[in-house]
Amino acid sequence: MRIWNFEGTTQEFSEIAGTLGFGDKATDQSTISLPPIEEEQRSDENRFVSVDEAIVVLTRLSLSNNVYLILRLLYESGSRRLFTEDLRKATHLNGNQFRGLMGAFGRRLSNTVPSNVHFWDDKWDGNEYQKTWTLPASVREALEKLKIV
Repeated sequence: MRIWNFEGTTQEFSEIAGTLGFGDKATDQSTISLPPIEEEQRSDENRFVSVDEAIVVLTRLSLSNNVYLILRLLYESGSRRLFTEDLRKATHLNGNQFRGLMGAFGRRLSNTVPSNVHFWDDKWDGNEYQKTWTLPASVREALEKLKIV
């Protein structure tokens, strides 16, 4: 296994990526930017991602197979909410692994959109002592545009 530690800008890395065996050019993540946010979306009130924001979240970095599976399951469930346990069983993850997966996705989200913007429509079910999940319409539309579903 080789581990590379490179200190520099993405432009500098792109210039030498080929010599390190990373192909001709590296992806310059700094060129990815969010579309302008409408004035009414600039408030601090909680809201779901817009379609354009969802597309950036989904394409900024590659998605793991488990995230793809969760997205497909939630898309196929329509407005029916799925329990965390359903998603865990489908992905064959234990509780810690599932929390880690969703935490990593949360990190992706927090590095892409403001903190008041939510990707998942998740709610706590006090009777079942677990969250229930579904996708907001904007994420569903983004998945269709990207042909993920």
